Amino acid sequence: MPLVLQIKEVQEWLAKQEAAQAKKAAHEDPAFTVRDVAAKLEAMERSFSRVNSKRKPKPPPAPKTNATSNGTDGQTANSTAEDASSRDSDATDSAGSSSGGAGASSSEQSGQAGTQQQESDEDDIKHEELGAVS
Repeated sequence: MPLVLQIKEVQEWLAKQEAAQAKKAAHEDPAFTVRDVAAKLEAMERSFSRVNSKRKPKPPPAPKTNATSNGTDGQTANSTAEDASSRDSDATDSAGSSSGGAGASSSEQSGQAGTQQQESDEDDIKHEELGAVS
C-alpha cells in the first residue's frame, strides 16, 4: 500500500478511536492504547524507510552551450535590456516632472548617459560599415 494511503488510513483510524474515547466515561476501558498507536506508527515507519532508502535518480545533464556563437542572441538580449532601461528612465523622468520633483537622480542620469554613449557607438559602427560598402 502506498505510504500516502497508509497515512490517511491511520489518520482516519485515530479520528474514529478518539471519537469513541470521547463517548466513554472516565471509569471505562480506553477505546485505544499506546500500543495500538505504536503498532500503527511502526508500520508507517517501515513503509517510509523503504521509500526513503531508495536512491534518487541523477538529474539530467545540463545542455551544453555552443562556445562559437554568431552573437545574434547577445545582441538581442542587449537591445532588450536597453529598451527596458530606456522605458524605465522615461517613466522615471515623467514621474519626476509631473510630481514637481527635481527629476532623475545622478545615478539615473549617468545610466542614461552610458546608454546614449552606447547608442552613439553603435551608430558610428553602422556608418563605418555603410562607408566600407560604398
